[in-house]
Amino acid sequence: MKKIVLIISIIAYLVTTGKVSAQTASVYSGGAHGESLAHTNTTFQGLMGLYGNIAGIAFMEGLAADVSYDRRYNLSELSTGSVAVAYGGGFGSVGLLASKYGFDSYSETKLGVAYARKLGKGLSIGGMLDLLQYNVEGFGTTNKITFEASLYSELTDKVHLGAYFFSPGTVSLTEIQQIPSRVSLGVKYFVSPKAVLIADITKIAERTIEVKIATDYQLQDRFGLRLGANITQYSFHAGTYVNLTDDVRLTVAYSYSSNLGSTPSLSLTYRGVVSRDIASR
Repeated sequence: MKKIVLIISIIAYLVTTGKVSAQTASVYSGGAHGESLAHTNTTFQGLMGLYGNIAGIAFMEGLAADVSYDRRYNLSELSTGSVAVAYGGGFGSVGLLASKYGFDSYSETKLGVAYARKLGKGLSIGGMLDLLQYNVEGFGTTNKITFEASLYSELTDKVHLGAYFFSPGTVSLTEIQQIPSRVSLGVKYFVSPKAVLIADITKIAERTIEVKIATDYQLQDRFGLRLGANITQYSFHAGTYVNLTDDVRLTVAYSYSSNLGSTPSLSLTYRGVVSRDIASR
């Protein structure tokens, strides 16, 4: 109980004094997909591109959907729920993303509409228009509009690259507080048809650069294991996924931060995987 009161008090203080920028609803949506791989989201492909690289949804065909949840630092007050739906066709791919973070006293909600298409063999571009809502008890609700954009390149059969930009313009939340811009670069290397190595660098405005690494290994046709680490924040991540049917995948993950504790998460996905990419989430 004391831990809950302390964390809530810190969040309320930082938000109301403007000493930190709001960020969680957009950064941490995606449940076990991101948590299991230390949030190396910049090379997400297929439906999971909505959680980290919108251009990645250009490689999917047909309808796909995902429901995800995480309980940050094992506190319900700091949980995030998200729903993603996308459809890929000859015109490109379109997607919808909704996520909510927080509790009654403070919450962040994101609604995004995305579009992506291929520019050539193995190269795609994508963008998402976001409506962000911030609610602080006693201070009211603020709505802001911003956007995010990304590129995805299947440079070779073994090497994929991703670039992602969130809110690259200046969007003010209050007179002294702005929605922080974010830039990420990622590389994914296919060691074998069953093993992938991933590295990701993320820079959020006015914060230290984050360096993240992860691996995804398919142990059997329907079962896989994931490990990752955020080297900058000293957090360690692990997860597993099980293909319940040919179209439905369950992913569970657990991460541990040496500073703040553990985060369990889970995701249920319908047709979210690009056929050749075991790490498309």
